[in-house]
Amino acid sequence: MNFCYTNQPVVNMRKNPDNESEVVSQTFLSENVSIQNHHNDWLYIQSSDHYFGWVPKKTICFRNSPYQANRFTSRIVSHLYKTPNIQYGPLYTVAYQTPLQQIQQEGSWILIKLPDDQTCWIQQGNIEQKPSLKTKEELPLFAQHFLEIPYTWGGRTSFGYDCSGFVQMLYKQININLPRDSSDQIQSKHLKSIPIENLTPGDLIFFGAHEKSISHVGLYLKDHEFIHATIQENRPWLRISKLSDTAWDGNALAIYPFRIGYQPI
Repeated sequence: MNFCYTNQPVVNMRKNPDNESEVVSQTFLSENVSIQNHHNDWLYIQSSDHYFGWVPKKTICFRNSPYQANRFTSRIVSHLYKTPNIQYGPLYTVAYQTPLQQIQQEGSWILIKLPDDQTCWIQQGNIEQKPSLKTKEELPLFAQHFLEIPYTWGGRTSFGYDCSGFVQMLYKQININLPRDSSDQIQSKHLKSIPIENLTPGDLIFFGAHEKSISHVGLYLKDHEFIHATIQENRPWLRISKLSDTAWDGNALAIYPFRIGYQPI
């Protein structure tokens, strides 16, 4: 049996097997994927969040046994080096929470084995055993570490998020797996509807013409502010907005606030 993993820092998943085709999502280094189909030098994969898309075959590696990730990168971006010496430059730059397999430690350097069995080094300060957040109330402060990261269509990593990719990552910190798209997230069994006046920090706010036509999502902070990834208002980056801002006050879009119904996974 083959086990399949992404072997590049981030790979665009496309609607069709063509580099000119629309990006639908992303897969990242060490993510376990399944192969659904193939066409020439392209593979049709399903990512770990159950999303489908085409990727170049060269971006996937095949193993006879599962990759034993036991650490995660802890910075927005982290460098991996061929040798434990920064003077020769990084081999790869990887996104936040990239799964890695630690082999050994030498001083402040950690030796890592990648899914394709290539070895490299990472500095100890850039790696952790697992995410440390416990409750949704911790999410607003945590989320602000990602301010000004560029909005990226289909983005699912800290190189650039789209709106649903960002909140999916946030809720994963507290062991809640949301679907990939905002229109599916609003239907999640982990969320329940609440009146907008009852919003508390860490709740999600969905935007759309109505509940069956959701087009955007953000994380509520406090004092009518929320954090989100958007290109609106000619500001294409992850930022904080107010519910009273023209684009978000309900005149342009209907607001559908949802509050998490906490269920440990």
